[in-house]
Amino acid sequence: MRSFVVVVVVGLGVASACATGGGGGGGTTDGGKDVNVVGPDGSKPGDDGGGTTDSGGTTDSGGNCVKSPPSNVCGVYPQCGCGAAQTCEVDQTKLDGSSSCVAAGNQGIGQACTATTGQCAPGLTCIWGQCHAYCGSDGAQCTEPNTNYCLNLTDSSQNPIPNLLVCHNDCELADPNSCGGGGEGCIYFDTDKVDCYPVGTTTANCNATTSICPAGQVCLTDQTSYYCLPWCRIGGNDCTSGTCNALQNPPTVNGQQYGYCQ
Repeated sequence: MRSFVVVVVVGLGVASACATGGGGGGGTTDGGKDVNVVGPDGSKPGDDGGGTTDSGGTTDSGGNCVKSPPSNVCGVYPQCGCGAAQTCEVDQTKLDGSSSCVAAGNQGIGQACTATTGQCAPGLTCIWGQCHAYCGSDGAQCTEPNTNYCLNLTDSSQNPIPNLLVCHNDCELADPNSCGGGGEGCIYFDTDKVDCYPVGTTTANCNATTSICPAGQVCLTDQTSYYCLPWCRIGGNDCTSGTCNALQNPPTVNGQQYGYCQ
């Protein structure tokens, strides 16, 4: 069987601004098969808790609002200083941590959006085409339902953007429809760290720079060419053709190990 390197995305851009995740990667081998966590940038995750609103956003339950600099208008995490039907939103174009109160909508965590204003519920922000909860500690585990770890987004130079920390949303790598379809797919960042992202339907973005495949597929390389092959759960029956190939120290989410169909 051909020896593949599994290229796993670690950093991706914010849909409405030139921001990406920060972090690192590494690799393990299994008889010639390498699992290298690489990407255009890096990415880290987590959340340090707090009170949860009905919509999934975290709010300040006390009377002291810690307003976020440099704007000092409202607090991003925990959310405070805005009206009940508003969100303290970080400006995704200035990338300096500026924030302001914007009108909230009704979309909950993991639901589709094209902008925060008027769409995502209070305390949530629109990132990568879905509403995400804000969080306060890069790399910590989030507590909101259907989230996993907190990510501090960075600019194109990989500098952390102040206040712009969001919880990764849960999704299923091996299910092409896990993120609702429409070109959104579940992306693996690191152990227990996944999220939905606009992946499109072409295999042309499976390369050393972007390593993105259509929903339900993983980017592989034999050191010469790049291929998109279906994700599969080790021990499951996800493969419609071929078998599920296991790897030593494979990508793992919530205890489930993943391989690829071939």
